Amino acid sequence: MDLRKLTHAAKSTLRKNSDKIDKGIDQATNSAKSRFGQHSDRIDGLARKAKGMLVDEPRDQQAGGQPDRDDEQDRPDGRRGES
Repeated sequence: MDLRKLTHAAKSTLRKNSDKIDKGIDQATNSAKSRFGQHSDRIDGLARKAKGMLVDEPRDQQAGGQPDRDDEQDRPDGRRGES
């Protein structure tokens, strides 16, 4: 399975199970706050960021459903462009 197919499968799974993931983020947030309450502002911020990633429109759905060319060209070293 190539990286593009794996990425698509992961995004699809996230979209289908976003409610369960959201609930898991809440549980992890509560657990972390019970152990590290002095950092609750940071924990809440990270939880908001994680939940924001779930509701953001995936890059492959931008521009009328056309794949983002840069997304297709991601390289293993993290840079974008041709391999």
